[in-house]
Amino acid sequence: MAAPTPHLVIGTVRKGPYEAKSIVSSTVGSGANTTVDVYLGGSTRLATSQTVTLTHTSSEETLTTTTDSNGKYSIDLSGLTSWSAGDAFTITVSTISTAALSDTSLLSGVRPVMLVDSDRSGHSRDYPLPVQMVNDGLPFQNYSEVYTYTDNLITQIDRTINGVTYRQTLTYSGTKIVGRSAWVRV
Repeated sequence: MAAPTPHLVIGTVRKGPYEAKSIVSSTVGSGANTTVDVYLGGSTRLATSQTVTLTHTSSEETLTTTTDSNGKYSIDLSGLTSWSAGDAFTITVSTISTAALSDTSLLSGVRPVMLVDSDRSGHSRDYPLPVQMVNDGLPFQNYSEVYTYTDNLITQIDRTINGVTYRQTLTYSGTKIVGRSAWVRV
């Protein structure tokens, strides 16, 4: 039996201050490598030690690796039973925490729940999310976001909900977020 032919799927994963999951579809190229870069949750920082999963679409076989200290990954398709140029595959990366919450409540069976970003900043009165109760079935009520970058760092987020824009600004020390404004109606 012939040895599987090597073909590398390589790329860089970047993540932002928000938890996110990304599934990127691609096809196997005809050269030695196929490059698939992944961007998550604002995409400002290199995503180190993140699990990257390749799923071969037709066979549903998976190959998994972890990003290195530069946010780079490499998956060799020779780990699949078979593949050929033009085959479809997906790359999946998630920064969404799956850690269990501690039961710190005095009430039996009730746990406190707090929305947090990937950097563990909790949403509170001082750090609120713009919230509007809407019927998700109406497409005009979906929000949109615009990110303003300075030197590859998000410095401003404009979120528009039903024609009303809210703005949050971010400040950094190096590449670490050190300050966030409250969401302000623009």
